[in-house]
Amino acid sequence: MALQEVYAPAATFSFSANTAIPTRARIQGWHVSKDLPNQRKLEWPTWLNGGKGGSRNLDRLRGGLERVVNTLHVGSENVMQAMMDLPGTKHNIGGPPEEFCVDAFPVPQGEVMNLLVSMHGRFAEAPSQGFRSFDRTFILAPAAEGSRAKLNGWDVVILSDQWNVRGYSSAEAWRPGPMLVQPVGAVAGPLIQQSSPSVTTPQVQEALAAIPEPQRSMVIQLSQRTGLNVKFSTDCLTGNGWDLERAIANFEAVKGTLPREAFI
Repeated sequence: MALQEVYAPAATFSFSANTAIPTRARIQGWHVSKDLPNQRKLEWPTWLNGGKGGSRNLDRLRGGLERVVNTLHVGSENVMQAMMDLPGTKHNIGGPPEEFCVDAFPVPQGEVMNLLVSMHGRFAEAPSQGFRSFDRTFILAPAAEGSRAKLNGWDVVILSDQWNVRGYSSAEAWRPGPMLVQPVGAVAGPLIQQSSPSVTTPQVQEALAAIPEPQRSMVIQLSQRTGLNVKFSTDCLTGNGWDLERAIANFEAVKGTLPREAFI
């Protein structure tokens, strides 16, 4: 609760959980890597349904206007309550600086110059100690003299806080040089953008062609979000009545028991 004073009285906070496995993470196998044994212990339901309202991913939000309103937390006290309902996280801010990337831009508001700060990095989630990547965007304003923030030693207040939590994908995205987005040898070269990471070989395309629509699109979506291959994605959806969200929840519950050949 020590951070409550840095949030403005009318500050807004929201978070969204992106359950899809990032393309580079799938290519490099971070989600099943033996070097990161805790990754399979991570679960998404606490993010999707926690935080006093749940994830505010507007592309996948169900529940209508009421859910949209309930997933936006307004006021410093509500912000703190929402955060305390989420899993514990540990950020290695004293570790290698390349683990984080921070951008900042001035945002004029009348005669006041605010600041938009965007941070990217990773954290270890309790209790599993598995890694997730995140993007967090703040809008900061100067703390007024005599304000609760100023009296507690803060020179700025947070007006807006948006937090996106996603699968771990390492810090390569902001390192200088080319970025791997497709397996080497998959096409003409290693650095061609892959628009549909599940569809990479003639065998996969042939397997997908045998599945009628709309089931085919659901198989591709499930594969992209979980890293499962076509066969296991199809089996998962079949076993869950072709309900995509149910299939993802089922995957999260059993993924630690799945064999390596279940994944792309």
